[in-house]
Amino acid sequence: PNSAALMPSKKAPFSVHTALKKAMLRLGLPSPIESFDPSKKTREELIQLKKAVKQELRLFDQRFEEVYGRPPKRDDKIPVKPLYAIHRLLKREVGDDEVVQKGAPVSGEPMSRRTRPPVAADLAGSC
Repeated sequence: PNSAALMPSKKAPFSVHTALKKAMLRLGLPSPIESFDPSKKTREELIQLKKAVKQELRLFDQRFEEVYGRPPKRDDKIPVKPLYAIHRLLKREVGDDEVVQKGAPVSGEPMSRRTRPPVAADLAGSC
């Protein structure tokens, strides 16, 4: 099922496409998303952006559930795929900040995988 076919409750109108646009503006992310260049940001800025993107994804899920009375399914999240692509890229760039804060290794991935520059495939198909 796609979200366009769903009937929202009587609450304020909710559009997943509008939700994405508003999230991108709040996060200060470029459009098209492929033009995002993490090398122009400090590590701390990337960590803060990753947290903000994660919060936007949670907010989307929460708002969707308020409007439709159920958590979003995978198909419902397709319009916000660019945010998932950015979150994945940021996670690769800075690692899992919750683990880093505890002082444990970021993951079992080799360092070169985590620190390599983004490639077009990282963001391909995210719009």
